[in-house]
Amino acid sequence: MTDLDSGDTLGPFVDRAGSLYSLPSVAIEVLELTDRPNVDLRALKQCIERDPALTAKILRVVNSSMFGLGRAVSDLNQALTLLGVAPLKLLVLGFSLPESLFSDIEADMLERFWRFALVKAVAARRLAVRFWAFPPDEAFVAGLLQEIGTLLLIRELGDPYVHFLKNAIAMGDDVTPLEDSVLGFNHAQLSTRLLDKWNLPKSIVAAVSQPHDVEHLLQLPADQQALPQILHIATLIASLIVDRRTGAMSDLLAAGDRYRQISIDQLDTELDELQEQVELMAGAFEVPINNPLRYRDILADAQRAIAGIAPGAISELLTGSGAGADPAHADRQMLTEAANELSHAAQSSSADLDATSSAPRRPVAVETTKPAVETIRQQPAASPTSDPGLAARLTNAISIARVRRCELSLVLLEVTNFDDLVVVAGPDATDAAVQALAPVLNALAGGNGAHLLISDYRYASVLLGYDRRRAVEFGRRLVQAAPPWSVAQRGFAVPMQCCAAIVSSTLPGRAYATDEFTEAAERCLFAARASGSGSVKSINLF
Repeated sequence: MTDLDSGDTLGPFVDRAGSLYSLPSVAIEVLELTDRPNVDLRALKQCIERDPALTAKILRVVNSSMFGLGRAVSDLNQALTLLGVAPLKLLVLGFSLPESLFSDIEADMLERFWRFALVKAVAARRLAVRFWAFPPDEAFVAGLLQEIGTLLLIRELGDPYVHFLKNAIAMGDDVTPLEDSVLGFNHAQLSTRLLDKWNLPKSIVAAVSQPHDVEHLLQLPADQQALPQILHIATLIASLIVDRRTGAMSDLLAAGDRYRQISIDQLDTELDELQEQVELMAGAFEVPINNPLRYRDILADAQRAIAGIAPGAISELLTGSGAGADPAHADRQMLTEAANELSHAAQSSSADLDATSSAPRRPVAVETTKPAVETIRQQPAASPTSDPGLAARLTNAISIARVRRCELSLVLLEVTNFDDLVVVAGPDATDAAVQALAPVLNALAGGNGAHLLISDYRYASVLLGYDRRRAVEFGRRLVQAAPPWSVAQRGFAVPMQCCAAIVSSTLPGRAYATDEFTEAAERCLFAARASGSGSVKSINLF
């Protein structure tokens, strides 16, 4: 039983993603040219040369130590001759992934994606050569692209998915079944559908679509087993190395033995070279890979852990941090709500989808007025929906956003330790401190938007031209800017602690109701409050 049905969710999700994220025309043409029985090398060279930046990147990589060529390569003719078509296609695909997929993603999540994808891709390439006698470059491409779904979920679901993913990794869980239980589908299924839209080779799409289940993969036709099995083993290696998921060790040994009698000693000898090649590939793609531990050391730690002698292994089991633990309920609920919002918006109408199909979500440059900060003092409110000033301001902003076809975000800032401040400093000093946040909001927004004090401890900012990513950055800067303030008569300073919730719209053509924003804001604020001071939660109404 899943929270969402994949048949209702995955299709609209992929339709939207396919319109927002597409391969460049050069990459699509390269795929078409290299998929023909007789590759026209001249046409291939002319196609790639239409993109000078891509040409320069390929030549730089070809001349790096990764390929170990005996002489310098100065043009694509030489690259084609010395490398062959398959490695060249590999580089073109790697350098041509849509840039919009990588924009505005927090650094640690982007690094985790690249580390996982590159370890998996390089491991797949090595496994293909040593144990399966399978084309290594096809294995590399499949390993790299099977993880695209993770990146897409980060981009489209934002903070709810990021928290969900971080929680699962920290607890040593396998992310895929958790995605199935919450979303009704997983990142590999999403990758499959997107790669199919990109018209990648059918063999790669078919392999990426296969579940990582030993019995299932052994039952496939003999000529279809190799690549899915390679991807399964490579995924377990990446889970072990990158996410330090100790539970992957026993799965790795069992699957390796069933598929190709791969022993622990064989894995051990592979890992030093694997690490070197991952670092070379990371340099080629100009992505950060920082891992102070040697891969073989991680393997040894995992061996000790499954043998029951690793320090802390028993305490991890007692605290529920091992495999199979469920992520925090608040993160799970937020992810479900975010996916439901996405599914609802994606299915609403084709006209709404067309409104976002021309470009990735970016802050839209619009002429916005710069009114003075409006502060409306109210009695303490149980929820943001109780403030009439906010409702009127938000209704007006929704109408303006539709006319201007620009993004709109609602940001709620709450002082989470308001009661403690009152006890320590008294109501007057606390009230003054909260009101002192008004110019901070105005300054961080560059004078744009309206900022309203809607209760004793809560502000609302209505921001035109702010998409979700921009609004989240505003919220993060805001909670960090809440200053410590001194209570002179007590002789010490009390830090003001805040959290923030963001609700954004990137489909201005849709006539949103004010309560859609405020109800979503309450859900986000509840999750932010539960996560502690400094937390920022967001959701996109699309």
